[in-house]
Amino acid sequence: MRLKLPRGTEIVAFADDAGLVIVAKHLADVRRIFVCAYEDVQQWMGAVGLTLVAHKTEAVLFTSRKQLETITPNVGECSITSQPYIRYLGVMLDSSLSYARHVEQVMEKASRVAMSLARLMPNIGGPRQDRRRLLASVVISVLTYGVAIWGEVLEMETYRRQVAAVHRISALRVACAFRTISNDAVCVIANMMPIEVIAIERKQLYTERETNPADREELRRNFKQRSMELWQQMDISSNPETRQLD
Repeated sequence: MRLKLPRGTEIVAFADDAGLVIVAKHLADVRRIFVCAYEDVQQWMGAVGLTLVAHKTEAVLFTSRKQLETITPNVGECSITSQPYIRYLGVMLDSSLSYARHVEQVMEKASRVAMSLARLMPNIGGPRQDRRRLLASVVISVLTYGVAIWGEVLEMETYRRQVAAVHRISALRVACAFRTISNDAVCVIANMMPIEVIAIERKQLYTERETNPADREELRRNFKQRSMELWQQMDISSNPETRQLD
């Protein structure tokens, strides 16, 4: 969508999902800019034979203020009141961009998936370890979806523990271990990298997404090696008795 939009306005689109981003200091400015931008978008869509489903349109105000404000723009014949959070491309965006709501939803979904898959991986018998790790990768995919964007929230101990608890369910089944084993040990035995390390690696890859495709595989290997080194450092710092075996 190549449109000449009002100053402070940008369109972010993927497939059939489009977001209109307006940057302004005051709500009155947001309303004014939205009216102008919405007219431009409507004219363009009409020219190319597209229509906007007004009742599916959502709005959220991103702000650093403690008091949550709302805005009610008119989209066609519908009045859309801004919400505390919305889902865009599978990621929950809240008004403070803390991603707390997203982590909560990810935990709920990943927990259900992990418990369901755990029934397929009993400690005695069941699939081989390589197949167990394949099943566990489903949980990791749920946990790390979009983590390059929201991964910084894992710097907070509360969220890091919540994510690790769900990740641990799968690691226990892959390692055929009992619940008394430490989290660091079960991750090593299962060969499952901690989620916070995966988050750092994914973010690094995301920042280098414009890299020449010919160099991308080498870059991926380098980041993977750094992740392994970081994982080892974390293990040693949390377990001083741990030593690298050459």
